[in-house]
Amino acid sequence: QVQGLSFVNSADADPSSGGRDLYLNAKRFEMDYSKDPGQSWKLAAVTLDPFRYPGDPRIVQPMESVWIRRIQGKKFQYHTNMVGGFVYVVRFTDSSEIGIPTAFVCTYDDRTSGWGADSAPQWERNETNKRKRWFWVDRNGDGIAQKAEYGTYDNFNSYNQGLDVDEKGDIWIGGRGRIDNYFRAGGTTRFEAGPLDGKGVPRFDFVPQRFDIPVTEHGGLAVRLKYLANKDAMFLGISPNAWYPSAIYRYDHYTDSTRRVETCRIDAGFDDNGKSTINLDQNTDSMTLPFSFTADSDFVYVTYLDNGRYSRERGEVTIYDARTCALTGWLAPGPETGRFAGAVDLVNGINVATAPDGNKLILVEEDGAGKVMVYRWCPDGAACAATSTVGIRRKLSSFEMRRIPGGAELLLPTGSKPSLFDVRGSMVPLIRVGDQGDRIRFRFEGDGRGVYYLRTTGVDGIAATVRIAAP
Repeated sequence: QVQGLSFVNSADADPSSGGRDLYLNAKRFEMDYSKDPGQSWKLAAVTLDPFRYPGDPRIVQPMESVWIRRIQGKKFQYHTNMVGGFVYVVRFTDSSEIGIPTAFVCTYDDRTSGWGADSAPQWERNETNKRKRWFWVDRNGDGIAQKAEYGTYDNFNSYNQGLDVDEKGDIWIGGRGRIDNYFRAGGTTRFEAGPLDGKGVPRFDFVPQRFDIPVTEHGGLAVRLKYLANKDAMFLGISPNAWYPSAIYRYDHYTDSTRRVETCRIDAGFDDNGKSTINLDQNTDSMTLPFSFTADSDFVYVTYLDNGRYSRERGEVTIYDARTCALTGWLAPGPETGRFAGAVDLVNGINVATAPDGNKLILVEEDGAGKVMVYRWCPDGAACAATSTVGIRRKLSSFEMRRIPGGAELLLPTGSKPSLFDVRGSMVPLIRVGDQGDRIRFRFEGDGRGVYYLRTTGVDGIAATVRIAAP
């Protein structure tokens, strides 16, 4: 069976479904993880009805990225385009698969044309008004946009593409540095969804709540962000440019300025080879370009525009400990997809959910072959290992490491193709020094102390990753 159902899309799981129900912009897929990869999904519903709601912007507006959220137990789907230019919200009733148009807010884009622009408030586009944006909320609950339901607000970071929807349904916008009310700039912005009215519509008054970005690196330009409402923890993707986060900072107590504290920092490995221009498929294969990330209370998950930082393959997801920012390992496409994946070029190109058995369901845009990649990974390697697909491995058989003068020596199974990295992610040169029975001896220089990450590819072509410490 072949169905052309996706091209440039991300997916998200209904939090109440345990990862069974995955949503794209106008479709619901049902997963059966007991079946083999490739056989485990089916199209279950279309969530757009152009006859009942002919004004649904999904009919005319590309919406590549989605989030599914529950507010007071009710299901909502949030959408944006590939550059985070707006947020569109639909709501669901318990008895229907059809999303009801509910809210639309302009963020990066002031939308002088396209859906909603004809009914939106009008103003002169000049320097004074360059931060003004419009929004719409379905105040009367009929799913139809009317002029009386529109309003405006000032976006202090009108050219920033950082966008997130937290687990409460609140919308976050990235920014740069500390808030400057005089210049109407800086900080991050939160719009609270608020309680539901009698029609099931969130309050959404779109009164901005603003918070400083205390990072000084690169002027505190946060081009990506992820907020964990249940932890009051913010992850800020800081960038030297408008696109690629080179570092991810975690701040705890983020919304409380008296308690806010930097917890840890991830070096995301950004490397543009010193090029002044970056053109996908032309000069990017040797670069490391972190592009989209997400986080939960356990891990941070980073994807790349082109080849991944460690596997040097497209589709890599690099995983870090959310509490310490230490590298955990990485995932890459396996034999189920012919070890192939395309680019991740959505600002919000990755989501994650935790299944009841403990598996992490990592949902990644894959626009090379028109699909969404679903990695099923068991972090603890025990409780859910039997149901996990191939991913990061915690153990490596027939493996030894010992310190020798001037460095350390590795003994690996014959046929292994190893790569070694230090804790900063820099590759450590390995020198093959001979064979010893059914194993190969490798040596590397240094003091032979500390923590390293060893990646090996066996004769079966499957890669394994392990965190090791020299004795």
